[in-house]
Formats: sequence, C-alpha cells, structure tokens
Amino acid sequence: MTTRPVMTPFALFLVACMALGGGCARVEKEKKARGLEAAVTAYGNSLRWTYYDTALGYLHPSYRNATPEQLKNVRVTSYEVVQPPLLTDEEQTRAEQVVQIEYVLRDEQVVRTLADRQDWRYDAQTKNWWLYSGAPVFR
Repeated sequence: MTTRPVMTPFALFLVACMALGGGCARVEKEKKARGLEAAVTAYGNSLRWTYYDTALGYLHPSYRNATPEQLKNVRVTSYEVVQPPLLTDEEQTRAEQVVQIEYVLRDEQVVRTLADRQDWRYDAQTKNWWLYSGAPVFR
C-alpha cells in the first residue's frame, strides 16, 4: 500500500493564490486593453461628430491646449486610424496611435489634412486612459 502526499490547507491556499495571481494579471491587462480601445474610439467619434466638449475630456487636464470655443470653426470630415493603438511599455500603461484627420475651417471652406500622433497613458488611480499629446492643431 502506497501513501500519497497530502497537501495541507496552507499549501492548497498557496497554490490557489499562485494560479489566481497569473490569471488576475492577465485579466487586468485585458481590462486595460479594452479600456484603451474604448477611449481611442470614443475620442475619435467625438471629434468626428463635433462633440468637442466630450473629446477634450479625454485630454489629460495639464495637456488641454484647446477649448470648445476655439474649435467652433472646425468641422472634421474624416477621421481615419492609420496606426491602431500600440502599447509601448511592458506595464501596458502607454500607447501610441496615429490618425489622419481631414477637416474644413468653416470660414475658409478648404479641405485640409493632418496626421495626429497620439500619446495615451493609463492612470492607475482613476483607471482611465488620458491623451497626453493634446488636441490636434487645426490651421
């Protein structure tokens, strides 16, 4: 008759914690990725549909370089993602995205194009993604 080793309750607890620890980290990364995707999509839609108050709300407060009043003369006609958001660090707290924006200044009625390189950063305290590169400059 052979005896099998018996795991103590503490050993079982340690094994469960290790298994959940790896799973929790993966879940946290997935939540960050989904949050990033939601933020960049909502920001782009806000610009495209001239909800400038909403769009500027995605900018980190210290990087708000425009006001809705300054954007009243702008009508975005196209917002195309050239490079989808790419996480740039191992902790998955920074991402870059490049978009091409076509727009018209209402008082000139000339279609213009600009490339906007966006720097997104995750704030662990608020669990939000903020745009640190500021609003695009429409000239």
